[in-house]
Amino acid sequence: MTDESKVWGIKLCGHDFDLQDWRETLREPFDPAVVQQGDEFILCASEFQSCDSAPAVLDKAIALFEVLNGAMRAAKGSHPVRYCGVYELLPEGWRKSSYVFPPAAITDLRARINVDPEVPAPPPTRSNVQAWVELSETSDHLTDALIYAGRGEWFDMYKAIECLEAFAGGGESDLRCKNWGASGDLTLMKRTANCFYRHRRGAYDPPKNPMTLDDARELLAKLIECAFAEVAASRLVSRHA
Repeated sequence: MTDESKVWGIKLCGHDFDLQDWRETLREPFDPAVVQQGDEFILCASEFQSCDSAPAVLDKAIALFEVLNGAMRAAKGSHPVRYCGVYELLPEGWRKSSYVFPPAAITDLRARINVDPEVPAPPPTRSNVQAWVELSETSDHLTDALIYAGRGEWFDMYKAIECLEAFAGGGESDLRCKNWGASGDLTLMKRTANCFYRHRRGAYDPPKNPMTLDDARELLAKLIECAFAEVAASRLVSRHA
């Protein structure tokens, strides 16, 4: 039986820049949301609150993290973060449960330009990432595209493109008909992946100017954004029909 008095959360671990991205993008009162307690960042999600134990929360978190890491990479260019503990909200604040994992060492060296602290923060609005998490529940293809995008390497990004092709109707021509990105860029991305990362050496003629990994991630992010925009527009039309 579910203990309705418990409020569950998942502690995030990762580079500080990525944790800040999650906190700024996943804001309350929208779902899911990240709250900060001291130096700790806690992910809260409505789906955690139906759980009756820390292991059950962790099971839901594992699936949610794959989707969120993909959405955050596509929307913000963030690197993946990890779950590193199940937490409970008590009267005195968030406290860790018995399910806690040691954080990995951070070797990613990045710099961020400081924002003027005198500029007031805008009022909270639902972010694209929060909307995408909900909309992804309507399509296994989009859910899988986010998961593969979050992994961020050539082999997985090609799978993400295949998911978007299936979402568009079944094949590459269907995706091209959406006019979401330059056809030449999509061709170059797939040729680069096939030639250097997906098949044996010599199986494909290499392009003269292979696409870089960063450019491929940017193209995939654009396609994902367009796919979710189409789903959102379709839902809005159906509501007013």
